[in-house]
Amino acid sequence: MSDRVAVVRARRIEQVVGPRKVYRHPATRFVAEFIGDDNVFEGRVTNELGSGGETKGSAASVAVDGIEERFEIPTTATIGTTVTFCVRPGRLRVGGGENRFQARVEGSEFLGDVTRVRLEYDGRPIVLRTTDRDLPTGEVELGFDPTNAHVIDE
Repeated sequence: MSDRVAVVRARRIEQVVGPRKVYRHPATRFVAEFIGDDNVFEGRVTNELGSGGETKGSAASVAVDGIEERFEIPTTATIGTTVTFCVRPGRLRVGGGENRFQARVEGSEFLGDVTRVRLEYDGRPIVLRTTDRDLPTGEVELGFDPTNAHVIDE
C-alpha cells in the first residue's frame, strides 16, 4: 500500500493525498466518482447558516433539483452560488434524520459484510451501503448528517 495516492485524468493531476483523504475528501467530482460510489449532488445556496458557536457562512442551506427539502451542508459559499457536494454511500441512512429525501430501490448486491443498495431519485442514481439485514424496498426515505457532506471544488 501507499501513503500517498495520485489521481490523474487526461495527463493532469486531480489530487495527491493519503488514501483516507482521497476517499473521504475528494478534491473534484472526477475524483469523487473515480474513488468508490460517491453520491454527488449539485445545488444552489439559498441561505447562509451558522449553528452553535459557528459564524454565519460556515454552513449553508442548498436547494437541489428534484428534492423538496433543502440540504444543510458545511460550506462558506454565498447565496446564489452553485455548489457540488458528495456523500459516501455508507453515510446515508434509511429512515430519515437530517437532510432527507425520497428514493426508489432499484436493486442490491450482497458483498459479505455489507450490502450495496442501488436507488434512484429524480432520474439520478444513488448508492447506499448498509449492514442492516432488513433491506429497504420500494420508496424509502434517506437522510444524512450535514457533517458527512463534502463540498467539491470544480
